[in-house]
Amino acid sequence: MTVLIKVLGILTSVLIFSLILGRVFGLNDSWEDIIFFLATLAVSPLLLRALFLTRNFAKRVSFGELFYLRSHIILHIIPIVFSYFRIKNVNLDSQSISIAIPAFLLFFYTGRKTWQTLNKLSPAMLYSNFCRGNSMIMLP
Repeated sequence: MTVLIKVLGILTSVLIFSLILGRVFGLNDSWEDIIFFLATLAVSPLLLRALFLTRNFAKRVSFGELFYLRSHIILHIIPIVFSYFRIKNVNLDSQSISIAIPAFLLFFYTGRKTWQTLNKLSPAMLYSNFCRGNSMIMLP
């Protein structure tokens, strides 16, 4: 299982990097759709695995901290959907923006709380940097 997770992690990174290169070099729209679909397909088991791994924290963190960990993993749907709309060059109207901004704030807030919890459990510069990054995104 560990090898599969590593392969999916590498595959997801390669596919996302391919999307970026595709945007730079003007990749055909149908190829972008295929690559985006494959990237989403590859990242889904990783997020599902992370969701299942939160069970390991159940006895070591509070209910609220566990809630933020799980919520943040589930809320990854927000940047995935938004990315698809941006790739398709969909112009978002003011109503869509008024929904997207609070959704992203919620995503980054739960991310901040998630990285704080992980840093509390196992102090690491990576966790504190992600926490700081999620906090900075929320500043006006």
